[in-house]
Amino acid sequence: MTFNPPQRAAQNGFPGSLDAVNHADQVNQLLSTAEAQIVYPGAQFLTPNGATFAWTDSAALDDYDQPFVLSGTAIGRVVVPVLAQGAGADLRVSLCPDAAGAPDLSNPLAQTVMPASTLTNLISPFGLSAGGPLVGVDNGTLLYTATGTGMWASPAGSPNGAPIASGIVTSGNYFILIGGYDTTASAATAGVTSTQFLGGGQLAAPALQPPLPLACFRAACMATSSSIVVAGGQTALASGLIDNVWTASWDPNTGVIGSWSAQTALPVALSHSGAATCPIDDGGDVVYVIGGSTNGLSSGAVSSVYYNTLNNGQLGATWLSAPDLPQALHFMFSAVVNGWLVVTGGVLSNSTFPSNTYYAKIQADGSIDGWSTGPSLPTPVWTGVGANWALSTTDDALVIVGGTTNAAGTTFSSNIQVLSVTADDGPGQWFLTNEASLSDEIYRASLFREDGGTYNLVRLFNDGTYVYYDFVPVPLVSVPLPATGLTNGATYHVVLHQSPSQVPGGDYLQFGTGVDGLASNFQSRPVGSSGAWTADASRSVLISVCNQTVGGQLPLHTWEDPDSSNLAAAASTFVWDYEGRLLGYAQGIALANGPLNSNPTFVSGTSPWTATNCTLAQSSAQTHGGLTESGLVTPNGSSATVYASSEPIRVTPGQWYLAQGWLYSPPGWSSVSLSVNWFDSAHTYLTTSSRTVSLAAATWTQQLNNFQAPNGAAYATLVPTQGGTPSAAKTLFLSNVTLTHTDPAQLASVTQLSYNTDIGAPTGVTQLI
Repeated sequence: MTFNPPQRAAQNGFPGSLDAVNHADQVNQLLSTAEAQIVYPGAQFLTPNGATFAWTDSAALDDYDQPFVLSGTAIGRVVVPVLAQGAGADLRVSLCPDAAGAPDLSNPLAQTVMPASTLTNLISPFGLSAGGPLVGVDNGTLLYTATGTGMWASPAGSPNGAPIASGIVTSGNYFILIGGYDTTASAATAGVTSTQFLGGGQLAAPALQPPLPLACFRAACMATSSSIVVAGGQTALASGLIDNVWTASWDPNTGVIGSWSAQTALPVALSHSGAATCPIDDGGDVVYVIGGSTNGLSSGAVSSVYYNTLNNGQLGATWLSAPDLPQALHFMFSAVVNGWLVVTGGVLSNSTFPSNTYYAKIQADGSIDGWSTGPSLPTPVWTGVGANWALSTTDDALVIVGGTTNAAGTTFSSNIQVLSVTADDGPGQWFLTNEASLSDEIYRASLFREDGGTYNLVRLFNDGTYVYYDFVPVPLVSVPLPATGLTNGATYHVVLHQSPSQVPGGDYLQFGTGVDGLASNFQSRPVGSSGAWTADASRSVLISVCNQTVGGQLPLHTWEDPDSSNLAAAASTFVWDYEGRLLGYAQGIALANGPLNSNPTFVSGTSPWTATNCTLAQSSAQTHGGLTESGLVTPNGSSATVYASSEPIRVTPGQWYLAQGWLYSPPGWSSVSLSVNWFDSAHTYLTTSSRTVSLAAATWTQQLNNFQAPNGAAYATLVPTQGGTPSAAKTLFLSNVTLTHTDPAQLASVTQLSYNTDIGAPTGVTQLI
């Protein structure tokens, strides 16, 4: 919920915070209760789609700015691809308006810090299935990083070479092509071939296998760990639909297919059906034939779903009916991932291409209770009259490569669309990468697992060449950044900053990028720097941005009690399963960094401050922030530079520090800097970090400067400075002048809930951090 006007009191007692108050803004408001906004998953309006994924450079750790154009007037959260090295680092994410192409960090709209320990509990570098108990379906995807090429021998699936419209299944390190249509002979073929993936993007020569008993194409084909099933199909273009079903033994270790045997026929002759298979509790498998067409045309599309059990290569005597699809479909993509039957894309009976995704939980006996609607397919595609597509699954994802985009079957998608699916959650969100050559017609493609949770996608061409792509797991983290009243069509910026107190070293973060992933490329500068941003030549940080749509969704985050810079004092993440049970809760709380220097307010006098070329006195003539006193600097009138110095403060080379304070010049002065002098361990002066500004007359002005301690620095002094030979009349008042660590310290808490699997009741709570 939100409060209007905002409540106040949550920061009571924070040391060094002059924004804290000792009263509530509303009647009956409890002290120290926080203003909390609930952030829902929302609707994704910014979807990245880059090529050749890569992590940002670990050798040059930077802050990153990703500009984007807003669609709508509100933002709820952003999703960031992030990889934690070692223990990671705290991540501050800021939403900023545009200022001449750069982010306006002086006026952030929302800021959130995700503690390092929270990040490492919510993401997994080796894929969702390898993650901890709170790694959910939206915490990762698969993206390709590099490509290679090779030559292969097209299989002799027909007397004239490779046919089109073959069934294809991938099992173990093999892909199997089944039947097809010989365009030269204008006839169906019965040929079956298998090709082994040797690893490292290499293919063996295709091996001929026993042919089908009947030449056909567009059959529903699937493979279990020991059998291959072929159901339906057609023997001629737009006619000759069959209800035949065959099985053959299959050894995924040797790539050998046995002879085919006839099985229980389908209830109706079907072509263009989806197919899937899943192990079940009795030690066998269940096979599904989904939708399809009864006449080989869109007008014959059906919504029926049939399933049967498979034991020792034999189907049961009866095909059973599962709940119908919500729509009649053919030429769709279907698969089983993590115990969920997923159907997406395809062609409707009116020859249009839907973006719907449907999914159903598979029960212990292979039945399904009903269909739910999942996230929309970003690029609606269908399997096409020929080839140019691939459907593959991993331990936790469904991957659609290419696909046909028009009714004539002549234009093809250049996208690789990945849908993460976990056992606890079902489908998450689609994630895109783009590869321009996918718009070229191909023969077939398959995805194979490599070591370390990586994959190779192999795309085959009819000309005897193939292209392979290395796929890697990409962790994703959702960050709440709620903001309303924004301008539709305007440019905003997401700025990623990792805690400089934790880098450079073995603990840091990298961010995921892709070529032309968004309309604008990212900008970067050294961590904690306030210098100019440098634009990358071709890459974008692959952020996704979601609005604040609620739509019956469970809350994903809370965002609490922002300060004057819209930095949340606390932010939380909820982890739910598909049944709406709370699996875990992660919270990060910002702790105010106390000043490293003593007496920043001058309320107790001027000690231990010292004056150079000026006098420093306590004064009540001008005060700020409710304080009774300030520090008054009076120049000697003859020196080019005058300044006050704090006591020496211990610092660490390479770390960033924030010099901040409020300054007041009664007549105004054009050369003022809140500077830092750096000294080595022997207190020998090294250098000065400064940023000169012009102060308006009679106006309290806040100065905020981030400075990095240079090599060899052991001590620092905070030095409010006036240059340009100020006269004695150019006095300067100082209030709450501090040197602090740049980033606030973070207190993190991550909790997991346990449940009784039989009755679904919670049984315990485990504090992970």
